[in-house]
Amino acid sequence: MLLSQVFAVVFSLVATFAPQYFWLLVIAFMLIIPFTMGYSMLKSRITGKYQEIASSRKLLEVKDALEIAMRDSKLQGELAKQFKGMFYSFASLPAIIVVSILYNNYVRQPYFSGEDIVLRFIGALIMYELFILTGRIIQYFTARKTGYTLLIPNQYMVTTKGIIGKGVTIPFPLKDYEVEVNYKRKFIQLIPKKSQGIKSIIRLYTRDVERLLNIVENYGDVKVSKKESTLT
Repeated sequence: MLLSQVFAVVFSLVATFAPQYFWLLVIAFMLIIPFTMGYSMLKSRITGKYQEIASSRKLLEVKDALEIAMRDSKLQGELAKQFKGMFYSFASLPAIIVVSILYNNYVRQPYFSGEDIVLRFIGALIMYELFILTGRIIQYFTARKTGYTLLIPNQYMVTTKGIIGKGVTIPFPLKDYEVEVNYKRKFIQLIPKKSQGIKSIIRLYTRDVERLLNIVENYGDVKVSKKESTLT
């Protein structure tokens, strides 16, 4: 949210003093935030917690998690629901385009396109805030439709400092997660205690559920109920 506000102000300033690039800025605004988030995720794999976890003593490495997951008969139904929810999230791009066209033609041009620099800045800022609000509204309804998304790394490693895998960097202790176990389906999953929008659940498939669970309890400093997962 903070990042989006920074970009909204910066882009509004540029639109105010270089109005000829207005539509170029509209397109750039829609692209730059996802790009920045992707870059931040990549950077976190190179420095910081990822390296700290990777350089610690290895306790468990799972290289066939995807193979185990494919044998989970209930997973296909869960993913189908997830993909259906993701379809709604794709509506944000055309929705923002529609909002930008309507706002530019019926609000910005009549009221905020004069010589007054302050008014031009306010007009541009309102538009970018509308973009953010549109995305948030769609995210809210997507969250209501799906409830959660599953992140299933095809391989991962557990060390004394945490868990790492493709798209996953989770340091110990697991104070921000609830941990559930499903012995029959051969996984444990980490559920964020607090989450804005759609909850991203990290599911770790393994042939030796008990071993992974013991490591998570001992090094993650978390108690896990031995009953089957309530989510699935």
